[in-house]
Amino acid sequence: MSYLIFGSSVIGQSHIAMKRGIDDAYGFLQKDDSAILIVADGAGSAKYSKYGAEKIVYSFKYKFENSDYKSCPEKFIIETTEYARNEIEKMASNGLDNIKKEYIKSYKDFASTMIVVLAIGNKWYAGHIGDGASVRSYNNKFDIISPPYESEYVNETVFITSDNYKKFLNITSGDNFNEIYAFTDGIQRGVIDVNNGIQKPFEPFFKYLSNFALSVDNVDEASNNINDMLLNKFSEISDDDKTLVIMVNKGE
Repeated sequence: MSYLIFGSSVIGQSHIAMKRGIDDAYGFLQKDDSAILIVADGAGSAKYSKYGAEKIVYSFKYKFENSDYKSCPEKFIIETTEYARNEIEKMASNGLDNIKKEYIKSYKDFASTMIVVLAIGNKWYAGHIGDGASVRSYNNKFDIISPPYESEYVNETVFITSDNYKKFLNITSGDNFNEIYAFTDGIQRGVIDVNNGIQKPFEPFFKYLSNFALSVDNVDEASNNINDMLLNKFSEISDDDKTLVIMVNKGE
């Protein structure tokens, strides 16, 4: 089993205006017949959220390389989420090389959402806290496998640093996929269609993206194309950071 994984993050105009760096982070790895992708969106309201997002990505990559994820993938996601949360709390307690601990008020200064998709063969497992979403393509049909958190108020979400974060961790799984798309809320409104409270992938976009993804043979070039699309097509939808990562199932 093999996969192609590629994607990009771009800084939002609001972050440029505030002279704030990008707070999104993403990463991916492949091993044997498995792959993992991680997307994290540091909260704009949290001073050091970029480090929280980066720690989530690092934690899942580290555990993917160094622990048993196959015997119980759901348990792997739960335990690695807890590991990432603990690592964030350690950062808040100890400080970082460039941030003295007296400047850190709370571990909530590192607030971030997270999306992780683990593929083992043709089966997928998704873990999610907060907004953003992941979408599956299979046989030219698209479905949301990990929906955004539904909040009571506009622009409200939950984070790995939220109280009772474990109850917000949504885990789903299923068989078969051609591609999986994971993205932050910076492009969410442009690619998720909401009708009478029901969320569905916006099919014209995902059909276009699927055709593109299945034609990719150079992931560096594909990542550059994704970067250009995020910059040029989604700037009017949101002034937030934007991240999109795609996993393509290439089969045996």
